[in-house]
Order: sequence, then structure tokens, then C-alpha cells
Amino acid sequence: MLSLFGSTHRVGGIGTATALKTVVNLGLTLSTAALGEVLRLGSDLGIDRNLLLAELSDGALGSIVNYKRPMLADDLFTPAAFTLDAMIKDLRIAMGAAERALPLATTTLAMAAEASDAGHGGDDFASLAAYYATS
Repeated sequence: MLSLFGSTHRVGGIGTATALKTVVNLGLTLSTAALGEVLRLGSDLGIDRNLLLAELSDGALGSIVNYKRPMLADDLFTPAAFTLDAMIKDLRIAMGAAERALPLATTTLAMAAEASDAGHGGDDFASLAAYYATS
């Protein structure tokens, strides 16, 4: 049954998969916030968003850009399996599980909460990048 969702493999004892998911989703959240800041600077400098997305697709942010490029190009964030509010929930879980401060996560949570409060909580998580880029 699990193979229907993609590749699967054992990662460790009870709770290890949840811990792994928390860490992976933190990376996704921070990458999405970073993309928002990059898009914001690009806008401030007058760079066409489609040109910027094309250039970013081959760089360090390429994974998230290529995954969400149609949404980012069209500013249409139809709710998907992972909404901004779900991202916020996972971000809070990561921060609660941390033994040390996560300053980037703290800042990103504030950004995501602002976007959610502005009405994007039910939108796809990529709306965080677009909201931050235009706010």
C-alpha cells in the first residue's frame, strides 16, 4: 500500500519517520521563505518574474522553483495537499522539537503567520513565497 505514495524504506525505530518528516518539512519551509525574499529583491530591482524564475530553476533554489513554477508565474495558489497552514503547523512542531534555537524558523514562522492572517492559510504553501515577495 505504501508503495503507491512513492519509494519507501525503513528509517529507524518508532518515531524516526516522524522526526525525519519534521526535518524535511523544515527545509522545505525555509527554502520557500528564501525564495520569497529572492523574488522580493528581484521585483525591487525591476527583474521580470518569469526571467528570474527561469534563472533560479538551475540554481540552489531550483528544486522548489521547478516544483511550484506554474503557481509562482501565475500567482494562482490553488490549495494542494500541503497548505500554508499545514506548513505553519509543521514549522511549530520542528521548533518545539528543537533542543536549540532555530532563528531562521522563528523568522519564517512570523512571515508565514502574517501570510496566513492575510488570507493565504488555505492556499498552497508556495503562497508564502509570493506573499513575501509582494508584501
